[in-house]
This record gives sequence, structure tokens and C-alpha cells, in this order.
Amino acid sequence: MEKKLINSDEIKFNRQKDVFLKNLEILNQIGEKYKALGIGLIDIERVAEIISGNFSSIEADVIKAVSKEAKNSLVKDFIKTGTFESLENFQIEVSLLNSKFDRNQYGAMGIVSTPLKYYTVNSGKFSITDDAWQQIKNERCSNFISTEKELKLFEALQRLATATNEFMDCVGENAKLHYFPQSEPSDFIILNPDGLFEPDPETDYQILTQ
Repeated sequence: MEKKLINSDEIKFNRQKDVFLKNLEILNQIGEKYKALGIGLIDIERVAEIISGNFSSIEADVIKAVSKEAKNSLVKDFIKTGTFESLENFQIEVSLLNSKFDRNQYGAMGIVSTPLKYYTVNSGKFSITDDAWQQIKNERCSNFISTEKELKLFEALQRLATATNEFMDCVGENAKLHYFPQSEPSDFIILNPDGLFEPDPETDYQILTQ
């Protein structure tokens, strides 16, 4: 069957968008600091290492770059000192940026995580494409039905919701005031010995309709 959209939560999407944009700014700051090391432009794999606090590959690339540039031991030592000093500063500055990177955000709508897969990087510059925004909205802020079994369950729940609304329409105002702040319509349904749901035979309909 064709995929069917059940719900798209714009409030949740806007909250996620704020987090993704905040992290986008941080990623681009990290990218600029990485570029200053002189060992190339950053990519998704390298920024994933940096965000996780893993600098071993960067250190290896720095050593490799130094080895190529140095012609004698004295120059090599000098270049090493300067380069590794820059690398140390890079690690300190990036660690500070990492502390501001929102991996998970807790709020009224639950947890908002920000995986790197939605970011694109070209020539060391991070961005979020229109397609990625739509992907974020579909995968993280929307609810779809994709099988006939799911559709059957959804339609059954729709009928249950309709029946619940009809039930509440019949409940008296006094009963709503006194019973339903603590009770739910489902409280008046029981499981019979045959394993089927049915109205509770002890329900006092006179009280419920008042």
C-alpha cells in the first residue's frame, strides 16, 4: 500500500530545527579551526571523530604532514613544536565547542537527538539541504502507516475513538465533574471469561447520565 501520513508535528519540528541550526553553527566553527591546522578540509567522518573527542587520526595526519615538509632534524623539530602547539590549542578550543554541541535535548516533547547524517559538507562548509529538512520532518516529527495491518489497526482505533466520544456525549455533566477527572471511559469496559471486552455489567447508568 502507499505510505499514509497520519500526523506531522510542526511544534516538534520547529524545536528540532532550532537544535540542528545551533549545532550547524558549531560544526562550521569546528571546520574553520580544522582548516587552520593545514592538513586539509574537514569531512563528515572527521567531524564525527572530533565530536566524540577522538583526535588520534588528526594527530597522525599532522605527523605525516610534518614529515613531508621537514628536510633535516633541526627544522623537523621546530616544525613539530609549532604544529603540535597548534594542535593542542585546536583540541582545547574544539573541546569547548563540543561541550556546547547538543547531542540530546530534553524538553516537554521528549528527547531531540542531532545525528550528523542530516548534515552535508562541501569544501569544509556544513549545511542542511532542503531535502534533509524534509527527511528530518518525515523521520523524526511525523507518523506514517505503511502496511495494510497497520492501516487496519489505525482504523480500529479511529472507531474506538469515535465510540469513546459518543460515550462521553451521553455522560451527564454532574458525572463528568465527579467521575471523569479520576476515571476514563475504558474503566467501564471489562474482560469477560471468554477473553473478550464488554461493558461492565455493574455500571450504574443512572448515575452516569446525571
